[in-house]
Amino acid sequence: MFAAAITGGRAVEGIFAAQNGRIRPVALSGAAAPGVASGTLAGMDAPVINARGEIAFLATVRRGRESMEALLLSTRGQLQKIVAQGDPAPAGGTFAGFGPPAINREGAVAFGGAVEGRAVPGGIFVWKGGRLRMVLGAGDETPIGGIFAKFSERLGLSDAGTIAFHGLLKAAPVAAAIFAIEDGRPRVVARLGDPAPGGGHFSNFGLWPAVGASGAIAFAASVDDGPSPVIVVRTAADGLRRVVGVGDSVPSGARIATLTLLPVVSVNTGGAVSFAVAPTATGEGPEGLFLATPGP
Repeated sequence: MFAAAITGGRAVEGIFAAQNGRIRPVALSGAAAPGVASGTLAGMDAPVINARGEIAFLATVRRGRESMEALLLSTRGQLQKIVAQGDPAPAGGTFAGFGPPAINREGAVAFGGAVEGRAVPGGIFVWKGGRLRMVLGAGDETPIGGIFAKFSERLGLSDAGTIAFHGLLKAAPVAAAIFAIEDGRPRVVARLGDPAPGGGHFSNFGLWPAVGASGAIAFAASVDDGPSPVIVVRTAADGLRRVVGVGDSVPSGARIATLTLLPVVSVNTGGAVSFAVAPTATGEGPEGLFLATPGP
């Protein structure tokens, strides 16, 4: 599954799926937007696919002179609207915008949404089988004190329904933390100031944590007073484990010069973590995508 620009046709971009050597279009610009009267697809971004081949993505819909955001889902070749800008939000108000979606094997779609009106200003929402609910809202209490002020734009979602996210906090002991929502309740995974695996203390987190199908969570973090200024971390049964850090060697023997807090990690069912590295502005260090498998 991929997004691509197109030349030589009526559409200028689209989302496509490849299977058994064949490529088929999932959505094309200029097509009618499902669930939006007189709306046409103008742009598509952040597609995600699950094990059943269902594809969710963020779309820009043009309706006359107006443009709006919508989240769409392709199931067995049919497009449907999950939610669109201006639709009623579960806790009141109307949706004003959306973060990229995440989808799991069961067809549940999780996303962050901004809300206008007298209700909460935003929250984390889950859609499944036509039912939309808010699982956490800005202003809700956190498990470490204070309230949630803002959520990361991108979320992680496991097949069991675990949602991983970065949260900014207000009136709390720390300003930010990585959280997981399980059985409808948030729990803290790591917070600023906590000891980092391998030494030092967490001083900042990547905004887009990843979660594997089995529930393992991975994220990038900056560390103060540790051997590496930036590391990638994965959860394990016995706590947090360091996956890789600046200064570590890659298989070629080169040492990693930079890791960013941008969305550069993902984790699979077995807990293996993929990550991207890039050279410095002066060309020092390797560039590539790497996979770290969990140790014993």
